[in-house]
Amino acid sequence: QEGEQDYSALIIGFTKRRRQSVKERQQNRFVPHHVPAHGLNDGGEQDAPLSPAELQAFRSRYPFDEDAYRYIASSLPHVQREIVRTFKPPREGEEDY
Repeated sequence: QEGEQDYSALIIGFTKRRRQSVKERQQNRFVPHHVPAHGLNDGGEQDAPLSPAELQAFRSRYPFDEDAYRYIASSLPHVQREIVRTFKPPREGEEDY
């Protein structure tokens, strides 16, 4: 819930669902073998991984442990950006992700 001391479980679950969504989208379209997965985007900022400062700002807002940090950091750059842009913990009474 919003206001928690540790968002690790929520962050990992959210990241896992974002990764799976990307994987499913990639499987549903033809991609030549020589095109890397991160090359499927429009380019620009989406292809750049989060900077340490960006990830730290997200971590300051939603505290999480080292496992969650590594899980986000090991995700594709556009997945990292989607997580930071769209993560919103449920409020009390709302359904989970």
